[in-house]
Amino acid sequence: MKWMLMIGVTIAAILALAAFVGSRLPRSHRASREQTLSASPEAIWIAITDVEAFPSWRDIKKVQRLPDLPMARIDPGHAQYLIAHAKRDG
Repeated sequence: MKWMLMIGVTIAAILALAAFVGSRLPRSHRASREQTLSASPEAIWIAITDVEAFPSWRDIKKVQRLPDLPMARIDPGHAQYLIAHAKRDG
């Protein structure tokens, strides 16, 4: 009976630790990267929003434009995901 109590306390402690760690994580996350490039902002914008050209400069195997949607299916080889076409403000 004593070992069952120890197992119960251990499980409760693990759950409490997981809840505590989870409560300390931020609600949202935003990753960013900064780099100075010699190209004009317009040329960079064209390059990063031309999803059909992604395989030429990113590690992506296939890009498939979705008909009637402003999206494309991206296949980097390990998972597929959708990307929405960006609109430039201003």
